[in-house]
Amino acid sequence: MRRAVRAACSVTCTAQDIRRVRPYMASATDKQKDMLLPMVYANLDPAFIPDEDKMDSDAPLPELEDLMARAQLCLELLYAIEFSNDIGPDIWPRVWPWVQFLGSHQHRVPGVSPEARSDFYVDFLMFAGTFANHSETHALITTTPGIYYMVGKSWRGVFAIDDHGKREIALNDLRSFLVNRNIATHDTLAELIDGAGGTLQQLASLVVLYIANCAPSPDDALDLMPIYFLSGILEFLAIVDPNLGDAEGMVNPPSPFAALLLSQNIIEALSTTACALSISSGPHVSLVLRDTFTALIVLLGTHPGYGYIPQALKHHLLRALVNGVNASHGQTIALIDGFLIGLLPPALVYYRVMSALIPALHNVGDIVKSETFESSPVYEHWNTFNSLAMERIQVFNLYNNNDNSFMKACDNLECAEIGVKDKFKRCSGCGHRNACRLYGTLYLSADNGLRLKWRDRGFLRAIVHNDYLESAPSVTSQKLAHMHDFPGQTFLTVYDYSQGRGKISVQHVNNMKDYLHGAEWDDIVARAAASRGRMWVDVVMMPSTEDPEMRCWVIPLRTSTSTVYDGLQRLASDLTGDSQTWDWDQLAEGLVPLILNDELAIH
Repeated sequence: MRRAVRAACSVTCTAQDIRRVRPYMASATDKQKDMLLPMVYANLDPAFIPDEDKMDSDAPLPELEDLMARAQLCLELLYAIEFSNDIGPDIWPRVWPWVQFLGSHQHRVPGVSPEARSDFYVDFLMFAGTFANHSETHALITTTPGIYYMVGKSWRGVFAIDDHGKREIALNDLRSFLVNRNIATHDTLAELIDGAGGTLQQLASLVVLYIANCAPSPDDALDLMPIYFLSGILEFLAIVDPNLGDAEGMVNPPSPFAALLLSQNIIEALSTTACALSISSGPHVSLVLRDTFTALIVLLGTHPGYGYIPQALKHHLLRALVNGVNASHGQTIALIDGFLIGLLPPALVYYRVMSALIPALHNVGDIVKSETFESSPVYEHWNTFNSLAMERIQVFNLYNNNDNSFMKACDNLECAEIGVKDKFKRCSGCGHRNACRLYGTLYLSADNGLRLKWRDRGFLRAIVHNDYLESAPSVTSQKLAHMHDFPGQTFLTVYDYSQGRGKISVQHVNNMKDYLHGAEWDDIVARAAASRGRMWVDVVMMPSTEDPEMRCWVIPLRTSTSTVYDGLQRLASDLTGDSQTWDWDQLAEGLVPLILNDELAIH
């Protein structure tokens, strides 16, 4: 071995001389391996790096090919040596220039397969990562211009490693670079993006790949190392986009990086991860689960993220929240409450959310009955959420069973015959062919990135109809008071679902002028006034991610007669004094027949 190493250190060394050293590696002692360092130093002299002008030729000279092969072989041998980290400051200035050069010319290194070219970056990552605990060398490496380009190039290759032990080592090395606080600086992040493929979307894709590989199944508890690796990628996210690490720092619109993470299905990956963490044990589980929930609630609370709530539920977010109670401390409990109180209840007006919620609730049925969960600090909030969910499920089932058929009304407000949508061809009452416009599709908010699909609109109409019927006495009383206090003035009924359970109120139309305006809205108000009670103006307010903005839709309630309207007008004209002083028990005699006669249809 000594003779082979001596030949590989000579000025006349060839790639074949270095290849003769390789067989000795399998049986060499650590002391013998140290003999290889002089060979590495000699052959990785940056002075030997060819000028780029010499590399312009499609067919490099044989001596250049041999030079590149020698450098490649020396790097491979260096990566295999267990050396002291103290050599870092001396070896790095030799290794780095050659790595940059060979990385640009891998296709010209003789005898290197496409697979080996991919391994080139991973092997370098694992070499550089060995200095993570040597502060001087690690600082030298992480501040070297271009290093994060190499980290980005190696990222995807880490997850292509078949050997489990080697993949864990490579992941640990990758993590050591990702948690560097300076990674968010413009130049460093730009390097990482270039190495990842050139776009921020490709970097987002690698983040999701990382998370999904650490927690591939919601049903399997995680060991110590995957939990440790997850802590690293979550820290990376919080460094690059601080809002992703702060549940109170939700902003809209989200950063371009956060929006791209959503497009790469990070919600699925994080929900699966949260579920796996919620059944795992270990010293850092609660902290990593907290950070996972934080990223989830921030992303789902953004404007584009709100549409991913069904995906989160399909991938076991609810099970993660319920199981997470057992593995959590105070901060995580507060986040779980945030889901059950703030994020999920308002979303129960969406058909897609309910479709995903029903199997999710079934999935946690046994867990929520456990003594541990019933004694947990979130149990009260769970009961409140579950109660609302059960009410919406009942409406959901009725809607799916066609108990809430789509209706159309005649456009002639003096006639206003109402019929089933599919059968409404010509009004049998007055002969009109035109039906009243489906104002339920009219979007009235400036926050217009989220449109309701037809099932969502139909389900929302079903919720409004159900809530109106349940609140008819209160709504009718409020209408009477408004007709008396503001005679001849337009009012509307507001269904506010921004907090989850609907809050129904009758308001003067001017109270909503910040939200409701424009030519179409003015037309609706005018038509409602002309209908004399055959068309009521009803507005649904839904949760928005741009406070104080709200999402607003018009959902007209139509009736074929003006009986209720005329009856309320007569009562209002007969009453005196402020409506606050009325004896509502006495008024009930006049209101009850109107409530019972109130047959409404939504279209």
